Amino acid sequence: MYRGYISEMFVPYQDLSEEWYFRTFLDAGEFGVGICAVPLQPHTDCPPNAVFLDGYYTTRDGTPAKTSNVFCVFERYAGDIMWRHSETILPSDTVEVRPDVTLVVRMVSTVANYDYIIDWEFKQSGSIKITTSLSGILAVKASAYTHKVLEWVTKSQLDWLFSI
Repeated sequence: MYRGYISEMFVPYQDLSEEWYFRTFLDAGEFGVGICAVPLQPHTDCPPNAVFLDGYYTTRDGTPAKTSNVFCVFERYAGDIMWRHSETILPSDTVEVRPDVTLVVRMVSTVANYDYIIDWEFKQSGSIKITTSLSGILAVKASAYTHKVLEWVTKSQLDWLFSI
């Protein structure tokens, strides 16, 4: 892989009220995944076997800026089997098993009240799995077009669409 990045994160709100019906955000293009990257916390954001890397980006005026510990790199042992074979034809008890160990590069980008946890998982098979987990704090408001979270708390309808 020569280069990998998130092209865009399209976040259309689906609230039909007059103040919200037009709201649509392009979180990567308007805010910047790299600029919004936050330092990762050892042993909580990443496992104990992680190595941390600094991130560099350019500010709006082109000045280079550094943020410490924005990436962590670690091996993930999920308990999955990558390859296995038992020899049953020959009189033998030979069993060969290879665990599926992957290399993960993780970053967290906080855009407003949402945290995007982005994992690039490089597998021994040569495949790459990209996972984006969503976290953060709900943007709550009063509206007839919402999800009821708790008594007296509602949340606007919205979707997230990612382009990698």
